[in-house]
Amino acid sequence: MLPDFEFEKREANWFIVESEPMKQILTRLALTLPVVWLVVSLVFLLIHLVPGDPILQMLGDGATPADISALRHQYGLDQPLWAQYLHYWVGVLHGDLGSSIRMHSTVGNLIAARYPYTLALTLTALGLGLALSLPAGILAAVRRGRYPHPGHGPLHPVGDREPASVRGAGAGV
Repeated sequence: MLPDFEFEKREANWFIVESEPMKQILTRLALTLPVVWLVVSLVFLLIHLVPGDPILQMLGDGATPADISALRHQYGLDQPLWAQYLHYWVGVLHGDLGSSIRMHSTVGNLIAARYPYTLALTLTALGLGLALSLPAGILAAVRRGRYPHPGHGPLHPVGDREPASVRGAGAGV
């Protein structure tokens, strides 16, 4: 059964969602936008702060000034920084992440080629985590307040004192 969402009509055709879960989802989505803007902007700025010239790396030391100028124009590096930033955002919004200078392929193709491995690793970690945590959770519930509790194992003091950076970013939460 689908939840009933109550919408209240306000002036200027604004619709306000009265459902609490929908409010939370919309709030999270709205808070994501500044984070995405900040991350994309920082990536753009870091690319431009890295020492060295990518055009000279591509062409090598024996490149002529005409070749360097032509390749700068091809990649848009002869434009002012604000124009490059705008072009970068247009590409990101259209799903064009550019091309890799070193790999001579589009970034989208490089990500797509490696995505199955990332997905396999993620699903394996999820399966292993569930295989270990579900029996431990069931045992802890069944033997609540009695020994041996899964938290009383010999590695409990080690895992308890281990920094979150060793376990992983989300494991210390």
